[in-house]
Amino acid sequence: MSDLRTKLIRLAYQQPELRKDLLPLLRQGAEEESEGKGGKKGPPPGWQEFLDDKYDGGKKKVPNPNSETRQKFPQVAISTAMEYDTVKSKLHTEFNQWIKENKDKIKGKADEKPKADEKPKADSDLEVKQKAHDDAQSAMDKSENDLQDLEETVTKAGTDLVEDLVPGNWRQMDDRQQDNALKIPLSYRDKDNIAAHKPLLKVLPKGSKIEVKSSGRLVLTVGEDETEIDTIGDVYHIARHLNKAVLQPARDAHVRVENAYSRAHRELKEHKDSKNKTARLRR
Repeated sequence: MSDLRTKLIRLAYQQPELRKDLLPLLRQGAEEESEGKGGKKGPPPGWQEFLDDKYDGGKKKVPNPNSETRQKFPQVAISTAMEYDTVKSKLHTEFNQWIKENKDKIKGKADEKPKADEKPKADSDLEVKQKAHDDAQSAMDKSENDLQDLEETVTKAGTDLVEDLVPGNWRQMDDRQQDNALKIPLSYRDKDNIAAHKPLLKVLPKGSKIEVKSSGRLVLTVGEDETEIDTIGDVYHIARHLNKAVLQPARDAHVRVENAYSRAHRELKEHKDSKNKTARLRR
């Protein structure tokens, strides 16, 4: 992944209002990187079989190569990790070794090509299952990236915000010290900072708002309900609510997307195995 592409992705994350303009550039860059002198190049013969055999078709989790997100997300799908040069180089080395060990299998598939005067029979079922597999994998990759972005935003809106407000190191406090810290009243400056905290505003329920009233009270308004935010503990409770009301449904949705991919991958593999078995029996 080029430095420019990495910077564009980071800018799109930091400034959502620019995403509409940046996404076409990212897509164009990805297409240009995949194009050679002879046009777009597909994966080499045996690549999908290699992924199926070694990496669960691209779904298998591997160490996150992105140093900026590695601490929060230590593992990502290989289909995401292979965007980075270090992982891509390692994969191609493994692929070349796998090809040597499975050359008979690959050669057998090459020998199955029809003669010049024969027209290959279309396998509509294979096309349908392949498309379902590719769509499911794209959906899974997008869901994984969206979930990572949401987890980072909720962390900044909740846990990180609480730690910024607490005097001292929150993580090193014992339970009694944390309980006392949560009782500390918010200063006027704290209230102004919370009311303008972008990550918090981003994940609040639609139609809600948080503002400092003329009386100096910091109030969270959701529909017709108003909640006064007066202590660090009030902010802590908001953080816990965001984790339950925003993150958990997103995590559940991501699991459903992963399950859909698993089904599509399994069905595609079973179909290919069945076709290969039939072809061997006809020889």
